[in-house]
Amino acid sequence: MGRDHAADVLKPSLIGVEMIYSCHPTQNTVCAHMTIFYTILMLIMLVFAGLQYNDENGVYWAIIYLVPAMALGLAAFVPHQFATWIGRILLGAAIIVLGFGVYVYWPKELTTIPVAQWFEHVSINQGFGVAIAYLFTSLTLPLAFRRSTRRLKKATQAESVEATIAQ
Repeated sequence: MGRDHAADVLKPSLIGVEMIYSCHPTQNTVCAHMTIFYTILMLIMLVFAGLQYNDENGVYWAIIYLVPAMALGLAAFVPHQFATWIGRILLGAAIIVLGFGVYVYWPKELTTIPVAQWFEHVSINQGFGVAIAYLFTSLTLPLAFRRSTRRLKKATQAESVEATIAQ
């Protein structure tokens, strides 16, 4: 990216009268398309959690789906939080716990049941649900180790200091 990153971020496209920028103005290093991607995945996980209301273990499964929803929400709207030590530890713990959940809930009978009948078995649904939660949470892992998120945090702090000074 280099020095001209600011110029790359502010390149307008000619759609209609408005100029659409490739990155969100407050998130110089996390582009708008990634924000949209993480937001869509977060909404999917929230729907999964909401659909657990009639399950006998609904609270348990809702928590399993809300963990990735929270991680994806942070990735979409405050990605620099993953660059902190606490962010890295919490994200790593969530991924490890969900990975263990995949190990525990992955169905043993998956190879013996025809694919057309997979979604008729509760154990297969549970295994796939935890695997999806694990996958979606793992998609946020690169944010914890990107240098650009550390720069973003510094830039955000600098902007807030400048705003305070301006007032």
